[in-house]
Amino acid sequence: MGNKNNDGCYSTPASRKIPANGGVTGSNGAASTSSSSGVDPLLEHSFKHLLTEELGCARPDSAGSCSPPRSLHETFTSDRNDEYWPVEQREQVRTPRLMHTWHCDQSILSLTSTKKWIIAGSGNGDILVFNKETFETEFVLKGHAGSVYSLALTEDERFLFSGSADSLVKVWDLETMEDVWTIYSVYDIGDVFTIAWAPSHEYLFLGAQNASIQWIRLYEKGSYNTTKDPSGLPSIRYDRFFDSKGPGGRITPQQSATATPKKYSGTSALLEIPPKSVIPFAHFSYVYSLLVIKRTITHGSTSIEEEFLVSGGGDGTAKIWNFNTDGTIEQLYTLDTESSVFSMCCQDSFLYCGLSAGQVCIIDLDTRQVIRNDKLGDDDVMTMSLYRECLFRGGNRYVRKWDSKRYHRGEWLAHDGLVLATVLAVSNGRTLLVTGGNDSVVSMWDITATLEHSVSSKDSVLLQSSFNSTNAIMFFNQMTNGQYGIKTKKINEGTDEEVTVAPLTLDHMMETLRSFVSYKTVSGHDDKYMNDCRRCATFLKSVFKHFGADSQLLPLEQGGNPIVYARFSGTGNVDASKRASRILFYGHYDVISAEKNGQWTTDPFEMTNMDGYMYGRGVSDNKGPILAAIFAVAELVQRSELSNDIVFLIEGEEECGSAGFQEAVNRHKALIGDIDWVLLSNSYWLDDETPCLNYGLRGIIKASIEIKGDLPDLHSGVHGGVYREPTFDLVNLLAKLATDQGEIVLPEFHNSVRPVGNQERALYEAIVNRPKRATTTTMTPAGQGSSSEDKDADIETLMGRWRYPSLTIHKITVSGPGNSTLIPQSATASLSLRIVPDQDLEVIKASLTSFLHAQFAKFKSDNHLTVSIYHEAEPWVGDPGNRAFELLRTIIAEEWGTEPLFIREGGSIPAVRFLEKAFCAPAAQLPCGQASDGAHLDNERLRVLNFGKAKEIFLKTFRDLV
Repeated sequence: MGNKNNDGCYSTPASRKIPANGGVTGSNGAASTSSSSGVDPLLEHSFKHLLTEELGCARPDSAGSCSPPRSLHETFTSDRNDEYWPVEQREQVRTPRLMHTWHCDQSILSLTSTKKWIIAGSGNGDILVFNKETFETEFVLKGHAGSVYSLALTEDERFLFSGSADSLVKVWDLETMEDVWTIYSVYDIGDVFTIAWAPSHEYLFLGAQNASIQWIRLYEKGSYNTTKDPSGLPSIRYDRFFDSKGPGGRITPQQSATATPKKYSGTSALLEIPPKSVIPFAHFSYVYSLLVIKRTITHGSTSIEEEFLVSGGGDGTAKIWNFNTDGTIEQLYTLDTESSVFSMCCQDSFLYCGLSAGQVCIIDLDTRQVIRNDKLGDDDVMTMSLYRECLFRGGNRYVRKWDSKRYHRGEWLAHDGLVLATVLAVSNGRTLLVTGGNDSVVSMWDITATLEHSVSSKDSVLLQSSFNSTNAIMFFNQMTNGQYGIKTKKINEGTDEEVTVAPLTLDHMMETLRSFVSYKTVSGHDDKYMNDCRRCATFLKSVFKHFGADSQLLPLEQGGNPIVYARFSGTGNVDASKRASRILFYGHYDVISAEKNGQWTTDPFEMTNMDGYMYGRGVSDNKGPILAAIFAVAELVQRSELSNDIVFLIEGEEECGSAGFQEAVNRHKALIGDIDWVLLSNSYWLDDETPCLNYGLRGIIKASIEIKGDLPDLHSGVHGGVYREPTFDLVNLLAKLATDQGEIVLPEFHNSVRPVGNQERALYEAIVNRPKRATTTTMTPAGQGSSSEDKDADIETLMGRWRYPSLTIHKITVSGPGNSTLIPQSATASLSLRIVPDQDLEVIKASLTSFLHAQFAKFKSDNHLTVSIYHEAEPWVGDPGNRAFELLRTIIAEEWGTEPLFIREGGSIPAVRFLEKAFCAPAAQLPCGQASDGAHLDNERLRVLNFGKAKEIFLKTFRDLV
C-alpha cells in the first residue's frame, strides 16, 4: 500500500481510482498515478491537488507520491512551509509529561476511567484499581481465570463490566468492590475480546472469539436465567483447543500429569445469555471491537436521539446494528475497511477504525463512505482514544497522535513494548491519556498542552454536542463535573456569599514539589552547590509570596545558605473564650548529596512518580513535608479560615549542623515575634503501616581525638619498633571508653538520665502491642506469638535506640600518603555522643575531655593528645499530653482511621530545643513519611497518600491550635 515511509499519506487511497472518464468511484481498484493510464494530465493534477488537501499530504513529487516528512520522535512538530500543507500556524508541542507510572505483574490489556479511579485489566485475570488523586493501588479485583481483554462502565459509574479469556463477563459493584453477576453464554464462545454497555436500552454486549455478538438486558429478569449452579459455565463445559480430549474422551499422558479439576469458586449470581440474544456469525472472524453510539435521527419534523451498536471484526468490516423493540438487534449496513478492525471510536458523524499495519480508516456515517485512510507506523492499531480532532493511537512502544483538523502528526516513546490499551481521563482540570502495555506498566500522561490549540475544545457546548459514543460521553461528564474549581462559603457583612476558588489540589502540590526537588540544595560541600541553594531559597520565597505571605531571606552572619522567613497573618477571629495563636513551622530545604551511581533507579533531582510514590532527593527529608505545610496554610487563607498567625523558618544548613541558624534567629527575633507553638515534620513512621507522633530526639556531641608525634611520617622498615606510634596510643585510648562488653564507662554519662515513668512506659507498650509490629533484626517479628519476655526485650531495644545515651566511633584517619609501610605522624578519630534529657551538655563535654586526658596521661607517652568538640545539639523531649499533641492525635485518627503511635527517635535536630527555649514555646513533631522512605539513602521516596494526608493534618492543626 505505497511507501511506508511517507507518513501514511499516499497519492491515492487504495479504495479509490481515477477512471478514464475522470470520475472518482468507490471501487477497490488500484490508484492511478501516471498519465499513461489515459487520464487527462490536468485532470490528474487537479485530482492529486484535491487529495493533498483532503489527506494532509505534502505536495506530490514528480513521481506522483507524497514527500515523506522528517522522522518524528519524542516531540510533536509542525514545521511544514509547503503551500499544500494546510496548517493554520507552525508550532512545536513537546512530549506530554509523564505524571505517574504503575508497575504491574502482567500485561495491561484494557483500561477505563471513573471520576475517582483508573481501572486496568491485566493478563493474569486481575483488575487493578488505581486512585487518580493519591495514585495508590486501592483494590485488586480477582475473579477471572484468564486475561481481561475489555472493560466497560455504566453511566453512573456504579457498575464495572469485564470481559475475559475465560469466556465470562463479570459485573462488579464499585461501591462494594464485589462481583455481583457472572454472565456466560450457552455456546462455546472462546475469548471475550470486547464488551460494550448501551445505557438507554440497558443492554450489555459482548463480542467473542467464535465470531458471535451476544447481549443481555441486565436489569430485565425476563431476558436471562439466574442460577447458582456453575455446571453450565464454559470453563467447566468445554476444553480449550490445545487441552481438548481426543477420540473416546481421552487426554494425553502429558495432559493427565498437569490437568486440574475444573471448578468455579465464585459467589456471584450466574446469568445465562439466552439463545435468542445471540447472533452466531455476526462477522466472518473474531469480533474485536464493539462501540455504542448515539445519533440524532430526524423523522419528519421530530428529531430523536437513538442508540446504535457498531461492531468491528477480523473480516475487515464494521457493522452498524439497530435496536429492535422485541429485544433483538438487526444489521443496518456494513462498512468495508479491507483490514481487521481492532479498535474503534466515534465523534460527530465520523467513525474511526483502527486497523492492521498502522492504518486508521475514517468513515462518514452519514454518507457511509471512507473519507480517509491514514497510516502512521506499521504496527496494528490495537487501541485508540479520540478527543475532538486529536486521535491518540497505540503502537509498538509509541503512542502516535494525529490532529485531523490541523494536519499535525507526532509520536512519543510510551512503553517498552506494545501499547495495548488507552483511555482518556480527567483529574484536577488536566486532560490525561492513560496507556497500558505488554511491559506490565500503566502510564498516565498529561496531554492538556497538546489540546490547548483546539478552539472547539474550549467551547463546552460545541464540544458536548460532538460526543456521541458512550465512552466519550462519560469522559465529557468527568470533565464538566466541577473538576476545575471548588466552591466555599464565606461571611461578608453578615450575609452568605458563595465564591468560587481555584483548588489547591494534590496535583498542584506535586507539581510544586517537582520544581522544589530539581534544585540541588546540597549543603556543606565547600559552596559547590551554593548557586542552586540560593536559587532554591528564592524559589521558596516566591512560593510564599504567591500564596499571600510576607517573605524574605535572612542571611547567616558567617555566610552559608540563607533562612527563608515567611509569615501568614491570620484574622484573629476565634471563639471569645480563646485567643489566636502564633505558630512557628520549622523545616530545611537543604539535602544530603546524591549521585547517579547506579544505585538510583531515577534521576535524584528529577522527581519521578511510580507506584504511588514520588522518588527524588529531598521528597521526604524535608521538601515534601514543607510544601504540605505551605499548601495547608494557603488553602486556609483562600477559604478565609485562617485565624492564627503562621510563621515559617526554613533553613538551608540543617544537614551539616545548622551552623549560623541560632545566631540568625536571635538577630531577627523582633521580626519573628512571639511564638506560642513550634511545629515540624522532619522524621518518619516506625513502620509503613501506622501513623506516628514524635515527642523526643536525642542530642549530640561531635568530637575529634588526635594523637600526634614530634617526628614526621616514617618508614616502618627503618623505624618500626623504635618509636611510640601515635596510632597505637589512639587505639588504646579509645578502648578505655568502654568495657570489653561494650558498656560505656565515661564518668557522669549515665548518672543524670531521666528515669522511665509509668506514662512513658505505657507509650512503649502501645508500640509493641499493636497488631502490626515492626520487624527488625533486633525486635521480635510480628505475628509470631511474642511472649511478655519478648515484648519487654523489644521495649528495652526501643529505649536503647531512643531514650538512652550512646557513644559511637565513626572513623580513624592517619596522616601521610596512606601506603601500607608507613608509620603515621598523627592519628585522628571522629566520635559522637548521643545525649538525652536530663544530661547536661557542658557536664558531658567536660567529662569526655578530662577522662581522655587522664587516661592518656597513664600511657606516659611522648606523643600529644588534642580533644576538640566541633558540634553540639541539645536533646528534646516534648509533653505527649499537651494541647498540640492531643489535637494532632485526634486529627491523625480522623484522617488515617487509626490511633497514632507516640514515638521518639535516636537522631538529632539541633533547632528544635533551641526554638523551644528561644521563644518559650513547646514543640511537637508530625512524622510525614514511612520507615521505608530511605531518607539520606539511594532512591529516597515519599508516598503520595502520605503527602496529601500531611497537608490535611497540617490544615486542621493550623486552624484549630488555639
